[in-house]
Amino acid sequence: RTLQALLHLPDQLPVSVSVSVLGYELGEPTHMVLRGGSDVGFRLGDAVVTPHGILVGSLIAVHKTTAVVRTIFDPHAKFSGAILGNTAPVSGVLEGVHGVGVHLTLIPRQDPVHEGDTVVTAGDEIGIPRGIPVGTVATLEEAPGIPLQEAILTPLFDFHDLTMVAVLISEHTN
Repeated sequence: RTLQALLHLPDQLPVSVSVSVLGYELGEPTHMVLRGGSDVGFRLGDAVVTPHGILVGSLIAVHKTTAVVRTIFDPHAKFSGAILGNTAPVSGVLEGVHGVGVHLTLIPRQDPVHEGDTVVTAGDEIGIPRGIPVGTVATLEEAPGIPLQEAILTPLFDFHDLTMVAVLISEHTN
């Protein structure tokens, strides 16, 4: 099987545009400013990935020649996520934590989750395709009396090291 099939990616992948990271938005260390905006076809909600195809975040502002990315580390970032490799689908909500980490929350306790499992986007949001890698499960947390568990992820990149990213141009309308 192809990598595209193994990652459950759609048959038609979105077009991507590579752009440079200009820096970080003042007062928002988890927001990156990109060189490129509506002039190259960016739209609100478009996914942003590393040069290796790992989810960085999504566009929350698009101007003529620049755009702002809310990274997956931002406490307001929320995406649907899924765990690869299980026989039954396991999903939850990807949430940024204090600007430094990512958790997969709201996982039913009976769902099998293991350290080292790969977490990808589930593709439930407009502009965020299914199957984009996010991180691996480092540890699991369960609170007594709550039927849910939470996976603490090890991200697959350090966003402070990024100088280039790719924006996946979606076909949704604003």
